[in-house]
Amino acid sequence: MFQASIKYRPRHLVAVYAEKQQVEILRARRQWRTWQIEGTEVLTVGEGENLFEFLQRLNLKPRDRRTSALVLFLPRSFYSFHREHYPISLKPQLEEALTFDWQDNVFYETEQTLHFAGPPVSVDHHLSVPIFALQHSLYDKFQQALGAGLFRTFAILPSALAYKVFSTSPPDDPEYPPVEFLGRLIDHHHIEINRLYNGELLDSTVLSNGSTNIDVFLENIHSLGNGSLEKNPGVRLVCTAAEAARNRWEYWEEKGLPLEIDSRQESILSHWVKHILELDHVAAFDAPLVLKPWQMPKVLWPFLAAACLYSIFAVYQFHSYANLKEQARVLKKQVAHLETQWKPIEQLQARINKFQEDKKTLSEFHAEGYPLLEILTLLTRITPEDTWLNYLSLRKGQLILRGESKSAIKYLPELSKVEGFGDVRFASPVTRNPSSDEERFNVQLQIDLQKLSKTIQSLPREEMSVTPGSATSETSSEMVLKQEETVQREAGPEEDASEEETSEEEGTEEEEASEEETLLEEDEASEEDTSSEDSLPMEESRGDKDQSSVKKQGK
Repeated sequence: MFQASIKYRPRHLVAVYAEKQQVEILRARRQWRTWQIEGTEVLTVGEGENLFEFLQRLNLKPRDRRTSALVLFLPRSFYSFHREHYPISLKPQLEEALTFDWQDNVFYETEQTLHFAGPPVSVDHHLSVPIFALQHSLYDKFQQALGAGLFRTFAILPSALAYKVFSTSPPDDPEYPPVEFLGRLIDHHHIEINRLYNGELLDSTVLSNGSTNIDVFLENIHSLGNGSLEKNPGVRLVCTAAEAARNRWEYWEEKGLPLEIDSRQESILSHWVKHILELDHVAAFDAPLVLKPWQMPKVLWPFLAAACLYSIFAVYQFHSYANLKEQARVLKKQVAHLETQWKPIEQLQARINKFQEDKKTLSEFHAEGYPLLEILTLLTRITPEDTWLNYLSLRKGQLILRGESKSAIKYLPELSKVEGFGDVRFASPVTRNPSSDEERFNVQLQIDLQKLSKTIQSLPREEMSVTPGSATSETSSEMVLKQEETVQREAGPEEDASEEETSEEEGTEEEEASEEETLLEEDEASEEDTSSEDSLPMEESRGDKDQSSVKKQGK
């Protein structure tokens, strides 16, 4: 089935039925799955004219060489026919048996003939197989005369196989044998007779006037049913209406042939072509012919149904995609139109969000704020006379103090005594300053703001330059710097009023005041560099008067 489905099937057909006295030509074309017969013409061969020369003068040409086929029907006079019999039990292996017996079944050499077997007929528990043979030389003559090289497909069919199209159902009487005789006048001297059994070809012969085979054929008719039939079956002579009007069978009737005229309105060739167009395979010399439109095997129907479903789904998805694409285009247009209206609102919303973020940042910064001025005052109060600080850093509740002292270890207990200072420890080992022979320390402690607030509130009010409260590191630093400037300015008049200091000390104090102003400017610059960290660096002062200056700053 799959092999047949992939075979080539022509779209144009030229059929020819060649007799010695006339030639019929039929043209047909296939539209999708339907064959349409375009027309039939009957040409008479001239008296004494050679048939092959006449066919050559027809100059048959295909419409399209790639899709055209030429089919030639030959009467019984051009090919040989005989029957071979096999046991009915060999029916499943009939093809293998025929292949094995070709040398015995063909009367001519197999290299010189084209032969094939027709459909077998079951008769009396055996198989009767018709064998057709055509000489190669005759095949080549018809091929050259018809110009078959211009067609893609060329096939020669024996007309005996096509007579089954005229077969009729036998009577219901079981005593009546299912045998039919169909014949046709080939020319004035020959008549072709085909015997059908249950609608299948059983035998084929050609009767010639003046020969003895007429008597043999009549004897075969009389012997049907062992001679017990009341009426012997007749020979139905198939012809067209024009041929019936000529009445050319008088001689055969005189010889006793029981002829029955079967007149047809259409040409004989059109009936044969319609018959072979309905067959899946047409047995022919050289190679079988396939003319029936392709039909899908049943096994492919589920796959076809699945493909149809997927195709419908694909079409639906494509349609949905087109709709969604159109909706997306409309939405983009609407968004572009609304963006002009949303832009001011978005800008306002962005400003609101920025204000909220700034507010949150300020709130967090305010929550981490420490009373730096009060802490400096407290440190000034508890720091011993032999100790001074040159660095202070306050960040996230951690206070770092750096400075020098005669005994740094004694400074830690002083810091630990303050309520609000916790985890007081050295952040790094204590080192000694080789120039001043004093200890350098780096103290780290944690501040508890609640406890420290109580400690600050317990301090005398007169020691506080401002009311204690929460302030940011930047504000406290600025206030400390301003307070340092004030202290430095007050230090000058106090030393001028002293009777124990000389005029040289006054010059020294002015130089120290200028140095302190320079240090203050450097402190302001360092505060700008460390704005991310609440730190307050203090430059180390030289001499005993610098120590008193730091003490005065805290006061």
